[in-house]
Amino acid sequence: MPLPKFEEQEEKKEQAAVPEKAPEQKPAPATEKAAPAAEPAKTKAVKTLFEYKGPGRSVTMAGSFSVWREIKMSRKNGGWRAEVYILPGTYTYHFTVDGKKTADPGKPKAPTGDSIVTVE
Repeated sequence: MPLPKFEEQEEKKEQAAVPEKAPEQKPAPATEKAAPAAEPAKTKAVKTLFEYKGPGRSVTMAGSFSVWREIKMSRKNGGWRAEVYILPGTYTYHFTVDGKKTADPGKPKAPTGDSIVTVE
């Protein structure tokens, strides 16, 4: 069987490269209106209460939800409290009591030693 000539190969490539025209589509009548796209529901931050019930002259807290920035806690009823608005998810955090990092007693612990909070 003889090999095709170079010119025949080029013609086949050119024919393959020309796309076929799609059939023309008629525009929808102007009386039909598209339904407005529904916006996705926005996730809202949830007010989350943190309490430390223990001795201490100064207590702050920090967590992955605050990018580890310290949040001051206020003394209330013999303990320390802070209310923080957090988006739903699972986060790690700790208290700093008189300059010493302290986990939240009775809360689950992460491998890092920090406490875990789940916000729903």
